[in-house]
Amino acid sequence: MESRTHEGDVSWIQSILDRSCRTPKLAQQASSSDRLLALLGSADPFLRESSLDILWTWSHNSLLSGQQLARIGDRAAANLSVGLGKCDTDSVFLRSFSFLVLGMVVKVDSLAQMGLHVDLAPFLRPEQLLAWLDLVLESLLEENDMRGFIPGKGWAHATSHAADALRHVAQSRLVGRHELKRILDATADRLQRPSEHVYAFNEVENLMSDAYVAILRDLIPLDELRAWIRKRARRPDGRLWESVFSLEACDLSTNNARVNTCMALRCFHLLLVLGARGASESDGDQRPYFEFLEQAVPHKEALLREAQDALRSTNRELFGDVAPPIG
Repeated sequence: MESRTHEGDVSWIQSILDRSCRTPKLAQQASSSDRLLALLGSADPFLRESSLDILWTWSHNSLLSGQQLARIGDRAAANLSVGLGKCDTDSVFLRSFSFLVLGMVVKVDSLAQMGLHVDLAPFLRPEQLLAWLDLVLESLLEENDMRGFIPGKGWAHATSHAADALRHVAQSRLVGRHELKRILDATADRLQRPSEHVYAFNEVENLMSDAYVAILRDLIPLDELRAWIRKRARRPDGRLWESVFSLEACDLSTNNARVNTCMALRCFHLLLVLGARGASESDGDQRPYFEFLEQAVPHKEALLREAQDALRSTNRELFGDVAPPIG
């Protein structure tokens, strides 16, 4: 029965792809989006990735109404708690790919706010987006499945996909200073937490790009940004990162957190120096959405100095005896 169901799903997905996803009648049926959302949890990478592609194409080609998109976002947000806390199970796929769908919905609403989406008015309510943000942050911090690519099953990448969703939330004009500060804290707290893993699949870069977008909104005061950087220069308990080492032992999980945090500080420093990718010709009508990333960084010089001091403190043997202030 499971084999026949899988074959039926493959055939259904392929029939939509064969028509380049130009299936307006199918897109208007709630049962279609429900089926695609369920297939986000498939261990078959073809079904999972194709379901995401179809939803993405429908949403960006005006085949879904605002009401439909908001409903899809609610369903995706509910998926984030399914199996949360488990490790090395296939439930990670549903959580991970639901992040991408949620980010897609938020982005489309932002495009509508900017007048960049044909025949679609802004559709998200502030309280709805804030409820989704609560779920995304909870899932980001409580996710225990750190796998990136899984042979035979494809990408899981839950932490990176959570970062993708947060980046679109941070750019939404429905969130303000308080929400941006929560995003800023959560992205770094995830990396600073003792872990059995060192991130190796661009999770650090994606989380720091969330922080970068939050800072570009220019709603968080400089003193709070300075405190945020200084906090990363030390372990959560206030001790210097070098305290994980001793002649007799090494706290391995905290050392992994040290490595993740050092990578984050380096990435953040480079973002301040080099900037992030802005708009390109391939963005087409969505170009103004990405031009947001091209603006000048608020308090850039002050943030650079703080980031450099934090980096020095992570390796005083190499950079010198510079211990950052606490707080």
